[in-house]
Amino acid sequence: MINKEDVEYVGFWDRFHAVLVMSVIIVGIEVLLSLIFFDNYFLDAEEMFDTQDILLGYILPFILTLWIWHKYSSDPGKMLYKAKIVDAMTFEKPTTKQFIIRYVGYYLSLLPLGLGYFWVIWDKKKQSFHDKLAHTVVVKPAEENKKTPWYIHIYRVFIVLVGLLILLGVVLSFYEVKNKPLVKGDSIEKEKIEMLMEHKVIEKAEELQYYGEFDSLFGAFQMKSIITTSAICNIGFQDEKPMMGNNCYDFKKVGNLVIEKRPEDDDFYLYDSDIYTHAYVFGEDDFFDENLTEYGLYEVMTVSPKEQGTFKENVMSLWREAKGE
Repeated sequence: MINKEDVEYVGFWDRFHAVLVMSVIIVGIEVLLSLIFFDNYFLDAEEMFDTQDILLGYILPFILTLWIWHKYSSDPGKMLYKAKIVDAMTFEKPTTKQFIIRYVGYYLSLLPLGLGYFWVIWDKKKQSFHDKLAHTVVVKPAEENKKTPWYIHIYRVFIVLVGLLILLGVVLSFYEVKNKPLVKGDSIEKEKIEMLMEHKVIEKAEELQYYGEFDSLFGAFQMKSIITTSAICNIGFQDEKPMMGNNCYDFKKVGNLVIEKRPEDDDFYLYDSDIYTHAYVFGEDDFFDENLTEYGLYEVMTVSPKEQGTFKENVMSLWREAKGE
C-alpha cells in the first residue's frame, strides 16, 4: 500500500506523454505482427472491422494494456515518471474489474470531444473520466525540490516536436491545392503556350493538344501536365522555369497505351500495359516496383469535365497516328 503523504497526483502533460509512449509501443507491435501474419498494415476502407483490424486494432491493445496494468499498476509511459495507477480511496492496487472499467472508459472519455481527458487539468485529484468511472487515480512520488531529470526535459522537447508535426499535418490536410485540370486546344491560355515554346517543351503551338497544372503545397513548385501530338509529359516548374528533367513519354515508344478513368474523381490513368497491369496501376495486388524489369508510361492526369467525353478517344488517336497505325 502506498502512503498518501508520500505521493502526488500526476498532471495532464505528464499523463499525455505517458499515453503517447504507450500508443507508440502498441502501434509498433501492431505493425510488426501485421507484417508477419497479414503481409501489410495499411487497410483499405472496405477492410475496416475485418479480422485483422479487430485483432490488431482492438483485442491486442486491450489484452496488452490490461496485462501491463495488472502486473505493474503502470505502463512504460507512466514508468518514466515513476507513476502508478491506484485505487482512489485506499491507494492500493486496483482490481482487475477496475482496470477493465478504466480501459473501456478511455473510449467514453473521447466522446465529448476528448473532454474526459482534459478533465485532468482542473480536477482536484487529476482524475480523467475513466479514472472516475473506475475509482482510480494516477500518482507519483512527491518530490520536495521538484527537480526534473534531464532525460525528461529531452523527452518533453521531443513530444512538443511530434505535436507540432501532427498539428502541421492537420493544417496541411485542410490546404486546398490549386488545380487546373487538362483542357484542350483553344481553351489553353496564350501565355502558357508561349512559355512552353520558350523552354523548348514544344516547338510550335499546334503541337500542344492538352494542358493542365497543379500547385504543390503552398505553391513551392508547379506540375504541368501536357499532351502533345507526339508525347505525354508531366514537368515540374518553379517560377515558370523547368526545375526537373522533362518526364516525357514519346508515343512511338509506348507499346500498348491504355487510358482508364478513376470512378470517384476526374483523374485518368495513362499507362503502357506492356509494362504495367491494371491491378498494379490501381493498387489491386501486391506487385511492387522492384518486380518491374523496365519502366515506361504511367501517369495520372486530371481532366476537366467538359473534356472527359472525348479525352480517351482523342489521345488514343494521337498515339495510333504517331505509331503509324
